Amino acid sequence: MKLSQDNAQNIVEAMSGIINQDINMMDSDGVIIASTDHQRIGHFHEGAKRAIKLKKEIIISKDNEFQGSKKGINLPVFLWDEIVGVIGITGDQEHVVKYGQIIKNMTEILLKEIYLESQSRLEKEARKHFVEELIFRKFEKVELMETRASFLSINLALPRRVLVFEITEADEIEFDKWQNLWEKVFSLIMNEFSFNSNNVVVSNGSKAIVLYVDEERNKSTAELLKKIIVKLQSAIKEKHRLQISAGVGRKCIHPQELHLSYLDAEKCLRFAKMKEDKQILFYDDLNLELLIEVLPVQVMNGFCNKVLVNNTLSKKDLETLKVFFKNNSSINAAADELYIHKNTLQYRLNKIHKLTGFNPRVFNEAVILYFSLLLQDYLVCNDFEI
Repeated sequence: MKLSQDNAQNIVEAMSGIINQDINMMDSDGVIIASTDHQRIGHFHEGAKRAIKLKKEIIISKDNEFQGSKKGINLPVFLWDEIVGVIGITGDQEHVVKYGQIIKNMTEILLKEIYLESQSRLEKEARKHFVEELIFRKFEKVELMETRASFLSINLALPRRVLVFEITEADEIEFDKWQNLWEKVFSLIMNEFSFNSNNVVVSNGSKAIVLYVDEERNKSTAELLKKIIVKLQSAIKEKHRLQISAGVGRKCIHPQELHLSYLDAEKCLRFAKMKEDKQILFYDDLNLELLIEVLPVQVMNGFCNKVLVNNTLSKKDLETLKVFFKNNSSINAAADELYIHKNTLQYRLNKIHKLTGFNPRVFNEAVILYFSLLLQDYLVCNDFEI
């Protein structure tokens, strides 16, 4: 492990604060890379080089006894039996020797923590890149994919689904607050799926991607996932007052199919954000939405403008239609949800029929209106001009 100047400087300042003495950190070449006396940084320390060579502490009785040295004690610092540097305490021998072993031990503990944190961060990055290559279909050779998966302790033999999570209000969060907030939300997502060590959770931009192990042989997967996701969404809303949406892709037996499950999950996520509750959507629940995804924006716009008469319907008209369709075209149920008399609802539906030429109470014409509302919501949600 090569000591970084930032880490070394943090260590010497922390140690100096404990014993109130000047402290230096030298690298494996004997060069001072951190010091409470900043003027010494960058200079060669012969005493440190000797401590590295002899693998033992060097006590210096007077200044300049060795090139670039001051009186004090210098102790080699080990990380798993390898010398990575030297920690030096400046001062009279009778004052500094008593601190030597303590400071050395504390420095080695800090370096181990830094190393383990660094390794953990590297492993997370490696898993992230692997998952991205897997779902974006960047692997050319299956053998290479399997080798890397094994190295990262990812079992590709297990059937999986891809889940994608995103904060619904992501665009509204100030940039300087975003990173800290997302780390907390992502941590909650990771914890929620940690019940199975084979689940893989990575962060990709503003989204969390989960390679969820699905070994169920019946329809209980959807019920289980809904419980997990609803619990997660409730926790995030309670702790951070944020709403997250989730898309769940198809089940894949072979890892080469995971890119398809990812595309499914992204589609589901887009439509989940259009839903009133903005929560969860499974690929198995997509119907007309699958057609929308393949339509050109120009065609969608043209259809919406034709059916909805160039957006002449008011917000109240659009809400009326959505609630009417949501309640399976039941006048009584829709009127109750809208808190209006059923005659008022009849009047609104007649008005919509007159404006558009399509009668919401006639099945064939209702389908056209319903589909145009889906298209309009899709265009708005995905920031397309309408």
